Amino acid sequence: MWREASIAVVCPVVPIPTLSALDLPTPCTVRQRLVALFRLIRARRDLQYLGLDEAISKLERRKACVTPRCDRTTLLSEAHAFSFTARLMRSHDQCLPRSLAVTTRLAALDIAVDLVIGVRLRPFAAHSWAQTDAILLNDRFDTVRSYQPILVV
Repeated sequence: MWREASIAVVCPVVPIPTLSALDLPTPCTVRQRLVALFRLIRARRDLQYLGLDEAISKLERRKACVTPRCDRTTLLSEAHAFSFTARLMRSHDQCLPRSLAVTTRLAALDIAVDLVIGVRLRPFAAHSWAQTDAILLNDRFDTVRSYQPILVV
């Protein structure tokens, strides 16, 4: 017998983005680009073989070990390394693996970043992005402003 759960879950409040890292020209190294490419491939594989629930659980476990710090230079150069991967690998309809890859990479560097999943109703759509405070890392403000966050990891 199937029963509907009556548990209300409230999404944590995330700051409204005011800045996109993609709008700030920041150099990145070849090594950062290669690591970004590897992380993106790994995130796609994790989502395909582990599923969304386990991929998010894996990210939560990794983030639990992070000592929060924010090195803005590293943050911006890593964001640009991931934006570079869009030239090499398909990026359309790949917001979740891209956001998962960015947050996982920055967690490995001990930089606390949130993976945000949001929805809009008319027309219905879902989207995800990486964000720290009010800085978008892998998206632009115009894209995310129409989405209401429903999950923050």
